[in-house]
Amino acid sequence: MSLPEPSVQRPSYNELVAENALLRQRVAELEVLEGVVAELSEMSTMLVARVKELEDQLGKNSQNSSKPPSSDMFSRKTKSLRK
Repeated sequence: MSLPEPSVQRPSYNELVAENALLRQRVAELEVLEGVVAELSEMSTMLVARVKELEDQLGKNSQNSSKPPSSDMFSRKTKSLRK
């Protein structure tokens, strides 16, 4: 005893051509997006390195580098307790 074949309508040639064209368009879009992702990844790596460099510069002052005390900006001067 064999099971009856399900009634599945096969797509026409024109439907297959249209679907193929749509798939090719999607592949092209994915390739463009892969390029964008690669660019953004490279840019992100460069920006992380730049932030680290700037943070390192920000952490330097006359106490922990060869910079003169006059270059210490934005630091509070401690008031002398002497009168």
